[in-house]
Amino acid sequence: MVTTPAHGSAPSLDTVVGLLDALASDARGHEVEGLADALVSKVSPEGAERVRASTRRLREVLDRRLRRERELIALYGTACDLAQIRDVGTALDSIVRRAHDVVPSADAVYLCLRSESSDGFYVKASVGLTSPAFMHVEVPSGCGMSSVIERTRAPLQIQRYNRSTGFRHDSELDRALADDGLVSVLGTPFMLRGEVMGILFAANRIERVFSKEEISLLTAFADHAAVALHNARLFAGLEEEHRAVASHVTAMKRSAQLHDSLTDLVISGADVTDVADALADVFAEDLLLVGKNNEVTSVRGRPVTAGEECEHAHAQYGRAVPSEISEDIMASQRSGHCVVNKATRCARYVAAIPSGHTYLGALVLHTTHGLTDLDVRTLERAAQIVALLTLREQAIGDAEERVRGELLEELLSSAKPLRESTKLFAHSRHFDVARPHVVVAVALPDSPRIEARQAVRETALAEGGLGGEYNRSLVAVLPGDDPGAMAVRVRRRLCAATDGPVLVCAADAADPRTGELAAQASVTVRCLQLLQALGQRGAAATTRDFALYSLLLDPQRDTQLKTFLGSTLGKLQVYDQEHGSDLIRTLTVFFATGSSAAQTARELYVHPNTVIKRLDRVGSLLGSDWQAEPRALQLRIALHLHDLFGKICELEDR
Repeated sequence: MVTTPAHGSAPSLDTVVGLLDALASDARGHEVEGLADALVSKVSPEGAERVRASTRRLREVLDRRLRRERELIALYGTACDLAQIRDVGTALDSIVRRAHDVVPSADAVYLCLRSESSDGFYVKASVGLTSPAFMHVEVPSGCGMSSVIERTRAPLQIQRYNRSTGFRHDSELDRALADDGLVSVLGTPFMLRGEVMGILFAANRIERVFSKEEISLLTAFADHAAVALHNARLFAGLEEEHRAVASHVTAMKRSAQLHDSLTDLVISGADVTDVADALADVFAEDLLLVGKNNEVTSVRGRPVTAGEECEHAHAQYGRAVPSEISEDIMASQRSGHCVVNKATRCARYVAAIPSGHTYLGALVLHTTHGLTDLDVRTLERAAQIVALLTLREQAIGDAEERVRGELLEELLSSAKPLRESTKLFAHSRHFDVARPHVVVAVALPDSPRIEARQAVRETALAEGGLGGEYNRSLVAVLPGDDPGAMAVRVRRRLCAATDGPVLVCAADAADPRTGELAAQASVTVRCLQLLQALGQRGAAATTRDFALYSLLLDPQRDTQLKTFLGSTLGKLQVYDQEHGSDLIRTLTVFFATGSSAAQTARELYVHPNTVIKRLDRVGSLLGSDWQAEPRALQLRIALHLHDLFGKICELEDR
């Protein structure tokens, strides 16, 4: 027996199916309510309420499933987008931004990564934070929510962070959260292969509870984001490896190019400045070639002349090498390897030029790009090539100096006409014996002997002549017929090449073929010594200027000079030797002070009576007319020559 409803007629099948279709098709709320009203109008009031409640529950279930479906679709799309990011920084920013999209109810999202130095966590990226101090927070190990999440490897939410007692608080983190007004915090582990890479946080500025769906979504997102960050790091590592390989390939090409260039240079007989040019071209950077005296001799292969200022950005030192480069050079000498200094934006690479215990200089390369290990080894090998070329140049130079020194010795040692063999020898050294030549004597009182000798050699070579040391004196034989102009020119060259005073004396021009150069050399050296005896340290003179002292200038006339001095001052010399007196000095001062006995006493620091007694003794030895002319003039000349001859003899004995 069929029972009919007590209130109204039974609902039609179309009404029931329509309501179910509306629920299934995500119809609008008023449409569903209209269909529900049509359905309940056919049942009793009690049944109507049950229908409405069931309809609401069904709609809520379907809404949750639909929302979950949309969230999962969004999560999947976000994960796909993150997987395409290759830059680590961009990936971090995208992670927090996308996480905020996944949990839009959060006021702020921030990501903390593990610190490699302290094993704690530090804020790396964020969205929604307002306090700048938050980005500088580093949570120590064992503090904050991070320590709990790391230990449990599970999400954790705190409704009121500042009142939570479930973990050890960190004052800096608490202050940052308070400054930003954050109250409720949700954190989920950022994991890969079971290892916690970091913690992803979502926070609100009001007290609230995150739903299970939000926690689940943030956790799932964190898993995807961890993979994306790991991939970005891998790609960054691959790019770094690619750059390293590319840099290494470039360095290999540079090394091969430099090897070919250096091989060609060595075979063609190039010098060290050519090597510096090749290095500068290959590295395309500023290169300094430092000499054995720690002075810049070449910039990018261009030789530096005396007094020139280096114009390159990293070489504005004139010719002096700064102390910091000198220290790097010494360190390179000790280690035998290139020394790298990256204290400034422009890195400096210093490779000493090796040669046993002998210092030959260094290569100094400045670069803003840095060098690979292969580049450094290439620079070290280039320094070895420079050492070989330097030693070769020195050997050639030493051999040439010996040969030219032998020619100089032969020209100045014999007063006889040149032999044919000597003429041929001179011709082979490009020395034209058919031209008149001037003998020049040089004194560099403040320069070391080796440097002075080298300066004279280089000056003579520049003038087309010969120079060096002869009988312990620095002399040069130079083509020309004007001794005055030659003396001035030689002094100018030496002043530019050395520090300190330069004293030059030149003799009259002579024909090398006649053997006259030997006599001229003796006279010139003696004249130079006369200049020194007269107190000169820096001047240019000729033997003509001192013709008055001809007895002093010619060593061949020393016998005449001694005879003159003996006949004039001999008795005084004998008396001084036998009695230990000082008659000659007293007489010298007496004439120098204008024949004043009182002034002579003051000069000699003796009593005037002592001077008078000495002068009486002079009169008894030389005769009473010793103060009368021309006897007095003869005595004054003799005393002057005696003084100068004594000083010249001292200079010759040094």
